[in-house]
Amino acid sequence: MSPRTRTRLVSALGLAALVLAMERAGGHLAQFPSERVVVDVVEPVNAAARRPPSQPGEPPEPGGSIDGELLIKRPAPPAFTSLRAPLGPPGQPLFGVTSWERPPAPRAPPVAMPPPVPVAPALPFSLAGRMDEPGATVAILQRQDRTYIVRVGDEIDGTYRVIEIGPGSVVFLYLPLNERQTARFAT
Repeated sequence: MSPRTRTRLVSALGLAALVLAMERAGGHLAQFPSERVVVDVVEPVNAAARRPPSQPGEPPEPGGSIDGELLIKRPAPPAFTSLRAPLGPPGQPLFGVTSWERPPAPRAPPVAMPPPVPVAPALPFSLAGRMDEPGATVAILQRQDRTYIVRVGDEIDGTYRVIEIGPGSVVFLYLPLNERQTARFAT
């Protein structure tokens, strides 16, 4: 007998043994060896008490029969319980960080910066001239299309007060912030 024929014969015998085992097991080869069938109630069913299925594909109720065979009620399988510890919270890495570097030092909370100190705006006047009168010095100021003639102590638009008129400059007080500003004459 050739090796090829021998292989075919052994395969055919193995297949026949498998088919025979399936018939003896009643087609239940998918059962696990650890699975036990616990019979709660086995009752004979009278043909008169049988409930026919309402639909052709509907299974009969447990404890009933199909063509004279008894059906066995099986308990529901136990709920799945895991024996391992739960994983970390969602969104976190499953495994810790592996690094040889030292972790960075914790950052100090940001220090709230104080609000910036308000500053007076630039002077809106240009100095057009200065004139000495008997008993007082007068400064001539120009702002856009308006001309002002001011003396020491005069208030301009409720925002500026003239404090001093010198030979080369005029000193103003910005009233909202009580801040001094100096404008110099062009030379």
